[in-house]
Amino acid sequence: MKTILLTIALLVGTAAQAEILNSQYDARHLAMLEKASLKACGVTSGTFVQIYSSVVKHKVDQGIVDAYYTTQLTLNNTYTVTAQTLIADGYDQAAQDWGIYSVESITCQ
Repeated sequence: MKTILLTIALLVGTAAQAEILNSQYDARHLAMLEKASLKACGVTSGTFVQIYSSVVKHKVDQGIVDAYYTTQLTLNNTYTVTAQTLIADGYDQAAQDWGIYSVESITCQ
């Protein structure tokens, strides 16, 4: 019985982690992209593959640098998702970590 419960816990824990194939983004960025993409496409789960990524760094002031990302993903080999995201150079109180992550725009076709 313990083995079954452990297996279920591992599967649930693994399913909860954001995974986008071919992506080098950190875990918080991946989780944000996955959640926003699923919502934009109106689906509850899926397989993501990153097919394009670019970043433009913007020097704000006195060493503060924000990063603007353009990312294109496929979702379930059916949808193409294009997302504009921002990682602002600051402390995120909610996450208790550096980097304030946000989705600036997202489309699902």
